[in-house]
Amino acid sequence: MDGRWHPQADGSRYRVVTEADALIVEHSTNRNDGEESVVTDYRVDAPPRASPEFLPMWRFHQTSEASLFTRIWMCTLATAQGRTTMKPGWLSESEAGGKEDRRVPSRDDLEQLLGERFGMLALRLPVASSVVRDAAHQRGSAPGRPSSTTNEARVAIGLPGRLT
Repeated sequence: MDGRWHPQADGSRYRVVTEADALIVEHSTNRNDGEESVVTDYRVDAPPRASPEFLPMWRFHQTSEASLFTRIWMCTLATAQGRTTMKPGWLSESEAGGKEDRRVPSRDDLEQLLGERFGMLALRLPVASSVVRDAAHQRGSAPGRPSSTTNEARVAIGLPGRLT
């Protein structure tokens, strides 16, 4: 919270600064013209918030094609040391000392790690998330608007989808 910049592996930097009763997380990257670009990623204010204030971002993350959560499946778990996250082809483990991203080469390896790290037993990943969308389309649902049955299937097999 001292405002020092922390370098990242991709060449960007981030910092946390305080402003009045707020914490602000910013990142900095170099633009193509050589100038530095600083963007505020998060602002955490001290005043309590009501649930409806979060509705626009909830809606975005559940429905927008620009949201990572509607494009791929992801499984994440807080651990005593940090966080473990899996997504197609990758296992990420974060601890106070840093983050390690490991490529997971096969579907069988992903399924095994999901069982070992997250307790998901007898899990078979779908070949592609389009499997559920295609099934919804065949039943007459509008593309991008899964029926409640499709939504339940997404949750049951861990595909991205919306919550209602």
